[in-house]
Amino acid sequence: MIALDDTKTRIIFATMKAVRQHGLEGVRIQNVSDLAGISPGALYRYFDSKDHLIEACFTYVDKQAAAIFDHLTLKPASMLTDPMGR
Repeated sequence: MIALDDTKTRIIFATMKAVRQHGLEGVRIQNVSDLAGISPGALYRYFDSKDHLIEACFTYVDKQAAAIFDHLTLKPASMLTDPMGR
């Protein structure tokens, strides 16, 4: 769970929601700032541009996926006979 005072994380989460709503090309800084509950000017204090913001989202998702995969124990031989791990 994110802390409500963690504005940068709120902005990243709002950006991911805006991408789901509007598509990657349709995201606007105004959409993100509205979803994050901040002004567009405040958003620019944390991210220099929309591209920088989108890059931060991809980095966040990549780190989350890496953390999940780091905790998986894969046994390739058993995956051949039981691919779903039942």
